[in-house]
Amino acid sequence: RMDAMPDEAAVANTWGAYVRGAVLVLRESGRALTRGMVAVVKGANGADGGGISSSAALGCAVLLALESANDLEVSHEENIQLDRRIENLHLGLNNGILDQSAVLLSRACHLTYIDCQDCTHQLIPAPWLNTPSDPPVRFLLAFSGLRRALSCTPGYNLRVQECADAAAVLLAPALPPGETLAGTRPCLSQG
Repeated sequence: RMDAMPDEAAVANTWGAYVRGAVLVLRESGRALTRGMVAVVKGANGADGGGISSSAALGCAVLLALESANDLEVSHEENIQLDRRIENLHLGLNNGILDQSAVLLSRACHLTYIDCQDCTHQLIPAPWLNTPSDPPVRFLLAFSGLRRALSCTPGYNLRVQECADAAAVLLAPALPPGETLAGTRPCLSQG
């Protein structure tokens, strides 16, 4: 039932906050939601809360499920912005669009070039990846053992700001005279 949504406090610091946020951002974008869903969110092999882009993957999955249940057609680009809004407005995270873009835009055997300045992307065939079943390269992912929700991790938003400040200092010499990066949040004013 779409009229029986839990309040913010009931789902704070749980995966349920992403579901609640997805309903809210779709409604805020003018979409009529008449059907909901019943779902279980469970991490793989006990790694709950420790996935790579797990929050973006969940937010995108919930958006896509709600859109499918309600016969809505929403572009990947708009879903990227909707998922960013879930995390920024309803979870209090100051993150951008990289994880959502990787989740929705990437394709097998391709590199995904994402320009966060103008919100465009390009799929580039990877010459060393001939087939998805037998790639000659391997990636190692290491689980740190830390389990946490970013929304309740002390210092996450501070680290985001520190990275932005460092980027501004490092990029300053490359900018035209009189221009700065201060206060810019490319691609975040959309959606």
